[in-house]
Amino acid sequence: MEEDGRSVFAVAKPHSVCRLKLHEPESRMGASLPSIVRLAVKRASADGVWSGSMNRMRLRIVTLGRAAGVAAMLSIVSAPGIPAQAMGSDVRPTFEIATIKPNKSGVESNSIVYGPAGMNCTNVTLKACLREAYDLQEYQIVGPSWLSSERYNIVANAPGRATRDQLCRMLQVLLTERFKMKTHRESKDLSVYELVASKNGPKHLNEPAADAQPRRQLTNGSLVFQNFPISMFTEYLQRLSVIGRPVLDGTGLKGNYDFSLSLIEGSRDLKGHRGKAAMKALEQGIFTMLKEQLGLQLVPRKSVIDLLVIDQAERVPTEN
Repeated sequence: MEEDGRSVFAVAKPHSVCRLKLHEPESRMGASLPSIVRLAVKRASADGVWSGSMNRMRLRIVTLGRAAGVAAMLSIVSAPGIPAQAMGSDVRPTFEIATIKPNKSGVESNSIVYGPAGMNCTNVTLKACLREAYDLQEYQIVGPSWLSSERYNIVANAPGRATRDQLCRMLQVLLTERFKMKTHRESKDLSVYELVASKNGPKHLNEPAADAQPRRQLTNGSLVFQNFPISMFTEYLQRLSVIGRPVLDGTGLKGNYDFSLSLIEGSRDLKGHRGKAAMKALEQGIFTMLKEQLGLQLVPRKSVIDLLVIDQAERVPTEN
């Protein structure tokens, strides 16, 4: 909901209804409504709710009242790039159109973006895609080393409006077909760490100050975690070289938290060598930091882990 002094509107996703309340005299309605509609669509696009072109979509506008304040209903019937019909549960989970191309940029940044029309993966490894497709942790995927080094761009369009679960199932099929993969499942007894509360219980885990995406950053000598679930924190821990094994969440803590780990006392500049020094301090002292600063500890043990084993996969995917 947004108000700019002239109009109040709520813009939902395509094929849903948006209410527009115009705070203008009836005599100006005819001239002002198109501009308000354009403003609503423009603001929706800026917020990431929908993006498209006014002249390439169909609108249905129905006047609900004729008073000094005029209400209208706007239905975005169709828009380019977003299927009008949702996928049925009985639809075979395959993308309508999909391209996979090698990415040789050499940069580290990567992304996987989901949407009702499909998904877009940039500079991703095959292992990262398998993690998404099968909802696994990295340590649960076993295969050749290049699974973690070769990078790809994937653009895939769904045959209808799809949920994230449907997109993941379609991604499984796409990866199997294009990389000619052969896989099997197995369980193994592996060495793991379990993150548990220490004797006196967890501490300094605060309720998030803001409802935002989970965030991690180095600042003022500390590694700060904002709006972080413990399950995501364990994923971060197991990527540290000093850990070197899966980390399971045995804390029983639900929800998201704000917390931090103090790495270098009195340090404010963590750029360059100071940043490297901070991360070295984290690697060397993580076990002590967890116990003293958060009231948590890593306990070594054995656990049966379900694995996805890649028996065969082609490094170069088949033609799009």
